[in-house]
Amino acid sequence: MIDAQERPAQTVTELEQRILTILEKTNTPGLIGTIVIGGDMVWSGSLGLADRASNRPVTNTTPFRLGSISKTITSLAVLVLQERQVLSLDAILKDIIPEARNDRARTTPSFPEAGVPYRPSETTSAVSHLRSHRLD
Repeated sequence: MIDAQERPAQTVTELEQRILTILEKTNTPGLIGTIVIGGDMVWSGSLGLADRASNRPVTNTTPFRLGSISKTITSLAVLVLQERQVLSLDAILKDIIPEARNDRARTTPSFPEAGVPYRPSETTSAVSHLRSHRLD
């Protein structure tokens, strides 16, 4: 998809054309993005279509559904906070987010067919457990 041997885009127009080519190859309608290098924003824009049926373009105010990307963003934020020593991965969730209680038993996520009761412990569920627990 992306040739590592290809020279970097030399102009904004060339960069945007390459991004549009990737969108087309991946059947992605559109995007809003920013490229930051060394703390400097080198490109920010919107490309492609917000709605293919009406041919409406993506703009800088087009809303997008986050879906699973929110997990990546949350994970990155948690790791940045850990790096800054603001949050420990061993912190107990109920101590930092009292609303995150999970009082309902449910089936083990890995083996739902076994019907094994599963309840993350309010006293031991730590930030580091979030990767395997749902708090719904």
